[in-house]
Amino acid sequence: NDDLNTAEALGRLFVGLRSAATEGDVETNWMGLHVVLAALGLVLPEVVTAEASPEVTALAEERQQARAAKDWEAADRLRDELKELGWAVKDSREGYELEPV
Repeated sequence: NDDLNTAEALGRLFVGLRSAATEGDVETNWMGLHVVLAALGLVLPEVVTAEASPEVTALAEERQQARAAKDWEAADRLRDELKELGWAVKDSREGYELEPV
């Protein structure tokens, strides 16, 4: 008897996760997925996004310029200042990303 095919249900869930992350309006897809998961009794935590203040953004930009000039001492000092203000900087090839700590 195949009344509750858990393997198939999980497979369909993962297909839904994949398409929610890659197709159409991602934000709308994720909201829909949250509704489906809630109906199944699975509630995901809300994602809290914090916006950096102009002061934090200015420090991050200044740090980016210091890195571009290879002024590592200034870049490290600015990173520490950002950390004291509650922000971590993640560097990438495209620039940087600020995350609250």
